[in-house]
Amino acid sequence: MDKAQSSSDAIQPVFIKDHLNRFGAWGDVVIRPGAWNTNWHNGCDFLQWTGTQIQKDALIRVAEISQAVHAALYNAGRPGSCNPELSVILEEAHCQVLQSETSCNFFWDDDIQVTRCHSDLDKACEYLERTNQYFRSY
Repeated sequence: MDKAQSSSDAIQPVFIKDHLNRFGAWGDVVIRPGAWNTNWHNGCDFLQWTGTQIQKDALIRVAEISQAVHAALYNAGRPGSCNPELSVILEEAHCQVLQSETSCNFFWDDDIQVTRCHSDLDKACEYLERTNQYFRSY
């Protein structure tokens, strides 16, 4: 980066904030669903990430466990239930869900990648079970 910035080439790297500070923001941007580098289709509707049954099943599981984690986060935030240990456990569960839904786990369309999604979700479930044990003990 330092070499590129010190060069007198016509194209220079710049941080977005610096560009916006210098030139401002204007105009409209139209964003449509789709992807590039899909080989066998046009990328509409992100089919390369959601086309196989294995991918579809994993995405359903992501949604279900994400909903459970968010419900636990909501319940933990109720008055009188503030506990730092519980917050850490729920944050870990939330991070596992976020990691499970990364596009890498779906894009490469093979069982190994989707298995990584399920592994992350299994860890999220383990954290959720720890929170359930916490709530049962109090």
